[in-house]
Amino acid sequence: MELKQDDPVSSETALTNERIRQMLELADRLRDEGGGVLDDAAVDAVAEATGAPVEYVRIALATDNEEQAEKRSVLQRLREVILTIDSRLRRSVLVGSLGIGTGLFFYLGRALSLGGDLAGSIVALILMGGLITASMSTARSTSAVLGAVLGATAYFMFQISAVVHGLFSNNSLEMHWSIMIAAIFGGAVAASAGHSLWRKIGRKLGIRDAADERRELVEQLMEIQEKLQSEERYAAFLSIDIVGSTQMKQDNDALAIEFTFSEYHKFIEAVANKHGGRIHSTAGDGVICVFDSPDEGFDAGRATLAGLFEFNAFRNKIAEPITVRAGLHSGQVHAPGRDAGSVNFAHVIDISAHLQKEADPGTLAVSQSLINDLQAPSQVDGTDTLHVSGVDAVIWRPRSAGGIIAGLSEGS
Repeated sequence: MELKQDDPVSSETALTNERIRQMLELADRLRDEGGGVLDDAAVDAVAEATGAPVEYVRIALATDNEEQAEKRSVLQRLREVILTIDSRLRRSVLVGSLGIGTGLFFYLGRALSLGGDLAGSIVALILMGGLITASMSTARSTSAVLGAVLGATAYFMFQISAVVHGLFSNNSLEMHWSIMIAAIFGGAVAASAGHSLWRKIGRKLGIRDAADERRELVEQLMEIQEKLQSEERYAAFLSIDIVGSTQMKQDNDALAIEFTFSEYHKFIEAVANKHGGRIHSTAGDGVICVFDSPDEGFDAGRATLAGLFEFNAFRNKIAEPITVRAGLHSGQVHAPGRDAGSVNFAHVIDISAHLQKEADPGTLAVSQSLINDLQAPSQVDGTDTLHVSGVDAVIWRPRSAGGIIAGLSEGS
């Protein structure tokens, strides 16, 4: 389902998704710096910090795993896929599986005499694994329930094995119901006692409780979030690129290209400075300008398209005129020192670049959110629209050469 920019519910959902993903990434980094890994405590901490349900955070984690799968190792992907499953369900399935293994190998050792000592060792190991898994639950009552599940599944697997074996042999064994009761009760008591023992041993070994880890991580996340928010500010980014520049460089004299493109960059810088902005970054012939207000960004975009008429007439030394396409978007960015020019990576910048790439030559694609923030939104009177990366935009274009000159006069 596409998220519309003018849909408050969809926009809020998109912001929540983005915030959860940012928190997950931050939690992963904090865990990695502390020598740990992203775990259930971290997922719970992200849920508490964002106010989102744990299930929602796990869905976001699963989505992020799909998008970032190529950047992670096989073990990382496997661990994170496991984390997308609810911890209670995951532990219950594991305990049940170990109970099945206990009952199966116990029957094989007793009824089929397949290496009694070996089978007994395997049963002991599997049973111990099940009890440890159940004991590591956050609550003693949960450990007791899982211990009972372990005993019940072991008993019923023994009985099922006896039934299956009885179909082919008359030497099958069976357990009485009293043994089932003992298995369930014994599993509950053993897991409950194991839970208390695990907590005592963990404290002596310096192993922190999952709840304590979650609280500490929440505090760290909130502290970092407050710091980031204190450095957030509004900014508008104008992305401009020359249309067909590669072919121009192939078809024209190198000296003429050097002069024209150098003058072009001076022209863009002068327009940006004149309208209260500055050059943020350049990549090849592409330029990104940053402004403190949407009106400054829009005025600079119009002045750029308008000024190209004069630029091509007097400063262009190649055979064909310079034509550009531009994209303009604004929003909150994390700016160290509250300086928008110091922003290196931001979704707002990416959107402005995406709008620029989809705009027609000689036009300016203006995001609807920026238009809404203009003092006079009606001045963006284009009829053509774009929808790029979940953002709606309006195409603004000069009406004619006369309109270009008029626009140039307005911008001067």
